[in-house]
Amino acid sequence: FEETELARQAEMKKRGKDPIAIFSSDPPKYGFMNQEISKYLIEAAEKGIHGYDAPKGELVNAICGWEKKYGNVDYSPGDIIPAEGVAGAWFLVHYSVLDAYAGDEVCVLEPAHYWWTPLPVAEGLHARGIPIPCREEEEWQPDTDILRKSINSRTKYIVVDNPCNPTGGVYSEKKLKEIVDIAGENDVVIVSDEMYRMITYDGLKLKSMAEIAGDVPVIVLNGMSKFFMRTGWRFGYVALH
Repeated sequence: FEETELARQAEMKKRGKDPIAIFSSDPPKYGFMNQEISKYLIEAAEKGIHGYDAPKGELVNAICGWEKKYGNVDYSPGDIIPAEGVAGAWFLVHYSVLDAYAGDEVCVLEPAHYWWTPLPVAEGLHARGIPIPCREEEEWQPDTDILRKSINSRTKYIVVDNPCNPTGGVYSEKKLKEIVDIAGENDVVIVSDEMYRMITYDGLKLKSMAEIAGDVPVIVLNGMSKFFMRTGWRFGYVALH
């Protein structure tokens, strides 16, 4: 995909246009690195802490501590499922929540990264995505009226990507609470991709969807690729609220 887009970008430049490439999301490739983290990986390897099943549950306990400190949500180690990046976490969600050949539907706030990579896996299970528009003239806030009308007996979950990839839009807490209410009223799970939750500007701090949701079930997805700038490590996780 990236090679195709690079070729397309080069062709546009030949025609005198100046495209803005937003398709690649690999921070180290563009010089954004946090080498301090590497020494901790080396130390862990020297201590013999290998794999997901680390001694005494260091990995899942560390994730619980991270989510408590920066997401204000209490998880137990059994609520955390490590995965091969957030893409791997999405595989777990799809194969756990969707019923193959049942005609399931998922509501997706869009524009959204979900349409590009995760959705084809859901479509392989014969599920389909239902777009819920977020309009630029409304500062990319989701149309919750359309969301409410789109929920039916086939709806399995609502995808929330906040801050949004690719628009950079940040959903207001009011809108997020409306989504929670809709999910709760219809017994639908929320899947919250929070890869960019810690990357905000102008002093803005976002709450985890799990903190906002109360007793409504939320599946939180997160990982090290963006905030920790470690895309190549392929580490992500599912947190079950």
